[in-house]
Amino acid sequence: MNNLKTTEILDIYDTESHRLSYKIWVTSQLDYGKKGGRGARKLLAEYASCQVSHVANVLNGEAHFSLEQAERVASFFELSERELTFFLLLVQHNRAGSKELSAFFQKQIESHIEKVREARRDLKERVPIQKTLGYEDQAVYYSSWQYAAVHVLLSVPGNNTAEVLTNSLPISRDRMTEILEFLCHAGLAVYSDGQFTIGPQHLHLASDSPFLARHHMNWRNFVSNQIELSGIVKKTSLHYSSVVTISEKDVDRVREILTRSLADSIDLIKASPEQRGAVLNIDWMPI
Repeated sequence: MNNLKTTEILDIYDTESHRLSYKIWVTSQLDYGKKGGRGARKLLAEYASCQVSHVANVLNGEAHFSLEQAERVASFFELSERELTFFLLLVQHNRAGSKELSAFFQKQIESHIEKVREARRDLKERVPIQKTLGYEDQAVYYSSWQYAAVHVLLSVPGNNTAEVLTNSLPISRDRMTEILEFLCHAGLAVYSDGQFTIGPQHLHLASDSPFLARHHMNWRNFVSNQIELSGIVKKTSLHYSSVVTISEKDVDRVREILTRSLADSIDLIKASPEQRGAVLNIDWMPI
């Protein structure tokens, strides 16, 4: 018998939690996932064209889903094509009848996980790039937090004039005019009938960009200056700083947790109406 007790929904790639067992992952989905809850096992059985008793035997005993049933299970949970591939590898690893075959699929699983981790480290795959500035324009745009701040605030209704923007940010009127002229020149803003509107909705620096360090420093300096000037931490803000010791393997696990949370946050931000500006800074690094 398998110990399939879970207390939370598990990430399919978090092999430390489900120990390469697709059964533990499926159980967590049925108990805590968006398709889970009362009657979820019956619905899964119907979707996979099998009996509820078979689902119970698989999750609580030594039986396994066939590959055809496994594909239907993955479809039931709306897995992506990449997640489907990984799920089928887990099923085949669990079904393997020899140590050699089990070892073969474990190597396939480890290779797949490494590719996923690489993709998660590079957010270019998860954050769509809608426009790329030329080198000279990037040098200007990322020279100060002010350009990005004005750029993003143009998406908020009502922030369409230099006067309103100057009142919203600690930037002089002359400097604001200079910034708006640049944004229009670079195609990041459009001027018409006395008002400015935003151009591309999102910009993302490549991980190998020479301006990436400057971009990070700009906004960390901005936040630290705001804290220093106000002397207090706003209730609407969240700031956390801590120096810790941690195991080698958990360094990567924390990074993956933060990356997943960041991707979820970006999805939420993209769908959220433009009402105000905000700054998102996350730091996690070994020392």
